[in-house]
Amino acid sequence: MKETADSHFEEEVKQSKTKVIVEEYEKLSSSLIFEIIRHDGEKELDRATVPLIFSALAAGLMISFSFYFRAVLSMYAGLCPWADAISGIGYTTGFLIVILV
Repeated sequence: MKETADSHFEEEVKQSKTKVIVEEYEKLSSSLIFEIIRHDGEKELDRATVPLIFSALAAGLMISFSFYFRAVLSMYAGLCPWADAISGIGYTTGFLIVILV
Protein backbone atom coordinates (compact mmCIF):
# COMPACT_ATOMS: atom_id res chain seq x y z
CA MET A 1 0.00 0.00 0.00
CA LYS A 2 2.86 2.36 0.85
CA GLU A 3 4.53 1.69 -2.52
CA THR A 4 1.36 2.74 -4.33
CA ALA A 5 1.14 5.98 -2.35
CA ASP A 6 4.83 6.71 -2.97
CA SER A 7 4.55 6.08 -6.70
CA HIS A 8 1.42 8.24 -6.87
CA PHE A 9 3.24 11.04 -5.02
CA GLU A 10 6.27 10.75 -7.32
CA GLU A 11 3.98 10.95 -10.36
CA GLU A 12 2.36 14.12 -9.01
CA VAL A 13 5.78 15.68 -8.37
CA LYS A 14 6.89 14.79 -11.89
CA GLN A 15 3.74 16.32 -13.40
CA SER A 16 4.13 19.52 -11.37
CA LYS A 17 7.77 19.85 -12.46
CA THR A 18 6.75 19.38 -16.09
CA LYS A 19 4.05 22.02 -15.68
CA VAL A 20 6.57 24.51 -14.25
CA ILE A 21 8.97 23.89 -17.14
CA VAL A 22 6.22 24.39 -19.71
CA GLU A 23 5.10 27.61 -18.02
CA GLU A 24 8.69 28.90 -18.07
CA TYR A 25 8.98 28.23 -21.80
CA GLU A 26 5.68 29.97 -22.49
CA LYS A 27 7.27 33.19 -21.23
CA LEU A 28 10.14 33.03 -23.73
CA SER A 29 10.03 35.21 -26.80
CA SER A 30 10.03 33.65 -30.26
CA SER A 31 13.48 35.09 -31.03
CA LEU A 32 14.93 33.48 -27.91
CA ILE A 33 13.39 30.12 -28.78
CA PHE A 34 14.86 30.48 -32.29
CA GLU A 35 18.31 31.17 -30.83
CA ILE A 36 18.09 28.12 -28.55
CA ILE A 37 17.17 25.88 -31.48
CA ARG A 38 19.83 27.45 -33.72
CA HIS A 39 22.49 26.96 -31.05
CA ASP A 40 21.55 23.30 -30.65
CA GLY A 41 21.67 22.85 -34.42
CA GLU A 42 25.12 24.42 -34.70
CA LYS A 43 26.34 22.23 -31.87
CA GLU A 44 25.14 19.16 -33.77
CA LEU A 45 26.86 20.35 -36.95
CA ASP A 46 30.13 20.79 -35.06
CA ARG A 47 30.32 17.04 -34.60
CA ALA A 48 32.90 15.09 -36.54
CA THR A 49 32.10 14.55 -40.21
CA VAL A 50 32.60 10.78 -40.35
CA PRO A 51 29.92 9.92 -37.75
CA LEU A 52 27.47 12.25 -39.50
CA ILE A 53 28.14 10.53 -42.83
CA PHE A 54 27.67 7.07 -41.30
CA SER A 55 24.49 8.23 -39.59
CA ALA A 56 23.09 9.53 -42.88
CA LEU A 57 24.07 6.33 -44.68
CA ALA A 58 22.46 4.16 -42.01
CA ALA A 59 19.25 6.22 -42.07
CA GLY A 60 19.12 5.98 -45.86
CA LEU A 61 19.51 2.22 -45.75
CA MET A 62 16.90 1.85 -43.05
CA ILE A 63 14.35 4.04 -44.85
CA SER A 64 14.77 1.87 -47.93
CA PHE A 65 13.24 -0.96 -45.90
CA SER A 66 9.90 0.83 -46.25
CA PHE A 67 9.84 0.02 -49.97
CA TYR A 68 11.08 -3.50 -49.34
CA PHE A 69 8.40 -4.23 -46.72
CA ARG A 70 5.69 -2.75 -48.93
CA ALA A 71 6.77 -4.93 -51.83
CA VAL A 72 6.91 -8.07 -49.70
CA LEU A 73 3.50 -7.48 -48.13
CA SER A 74 1.84 -6.69 -51.45
CA MET A 75 3.43 -9.82 -52.92
CA TYR A 76 1.92 -11.99 -50.18
CA ALA A 77 -1.42 -10.15 -50.21
CA GLY A 78 -1.82 -10.62 -53.95
CA LEU A 79 -4.98 -9.21 -55.51
CA CYS A 80 -7.08 -9.19 -52.34
CA PRO A 81 -9.30 -6.14 -51.81
CA TRP A 82 -7.38 -5.23 -48.68
CA ALA A 83 -3.92 -5.56 -50.30
CA ASP A 84 -3.37 -1.79 -50.49
CA ALA A 85 -4.11 -1.35 -46.79
CA ILE A 86 -1.71 -4.11 -45.82
CA SER A 87 1.06 -2.84 -48.10
CA GLY A 88 0.59 0.63 -46.60
CA ILE A 89 1.49 -0.82 -43.22
CA GLY A 90 4.69 -2.11 -44.76
CA TYR A 91 5.50 1.36 -46.05
CA THR A 92 5.33 2.89 -42.57
CA THR A 93 7.52 0.15 -41.12
CA GLY A 94 10.65 1.68 -42.67
CA PHE A 95 9.92 5.01 -41.04
CA LEU A 96 9.37 3.32 -37.69
CA ILE A 97 12.69 1.52 -38.01
CA VAL A 98 14.51 4.82 -38.57
CA ILE A 99 12.80 6.48 -35.62
CA LEU A 100 13.22 3.61 -33.18
CA VAL A 101 16.81 2.77 -34.07
